[in-house]
Amino acid sequence: MVADSCLAGSHLTGNTAAGVSAAEVPATGVLTVGVLGLQGDARRHQDILSASGVTSKRVRQSEDLEQIGCLIMPGGESTTISMMLEANDLLQPLAAKIRAGMPVWGTCAGMILLAREVRGGRDDQVHLAAIDIVVERNAYGRQISSFEASLDIPTIGMPDFPAVFIRSPVVIEAGEEVEVLAEFRGQPVLCRQDNVLVSSFHPELTSDNRLHDMFLKEAAKCLDIQNGQLSNAAKELTTPNEASFLPSSSVR
Repeated sequence: MVADSCLAGSHLTGNTAAGVSAAEVPATGVLTVGVLGLQGDARRHQDILSASGVTSKRVRQSEDLEQIGCLIMPGGESTTISMMLEANDLLQPLAAKIRAGMPVWGTCAGMILLAREVRGGRDDQVHLAAIDIVVERNAYGRQISSFEASLDIPTIGMPDFPAVFIRSPVVIEAGEEVEVLAEFRGQPVLCRQDNVLVSSFHPELTSDNRLHDMFLKEAAKCLDIQNGQLSNAAKELTTPNEASFLPSSSVR
């Protein structure tokens, strides 16, 4: 689906829009990308963003959410991250922001936290149910079984993307409204639904920043930022599928 803006009825006038706080769209017009910093490899994501000239902010408490326009939830240990989300009073505010349409990208553990259902986890593990997928934790094996695979991702074009799998989840079920952007061994590993993007693998562990640029471009379109500044790669990136993020209706 193609839309002018993912925030229903919201188009920026100057630097603010209904449903988008002034903090989310700074006076310079630069999109600030949040990176969840409770546990996991937030620094590698921030390094990629910095190299592309993009402003990022580590998100550790609910107040930080008011200073970002989109969020990356990195890999790590999903059970630990879920516990820290609750301990830091971040779970409900984060769910509300996603429900309101904030673009979010979960990688590996981030995918687990965003999934509708998680198998192989602890009974008390919480998740956001922001995308209609069922995942199984650590389905590709333990750390020693980590591997890299080349993925055909039509939305970013050739060449194939070098995906790093480390204790990665497997998507065992995807809802009808979920767009599968890439598969490995016949199973989805990169999915999108509305304003939510998830990947089983760790894109931050490669020198290929095309997925980060894709996310930045879609996030900027979603927030309808006027005169926003993205990396040159994101500006120049053209893809066969130009679908914009739309408001999420699947956070439960």
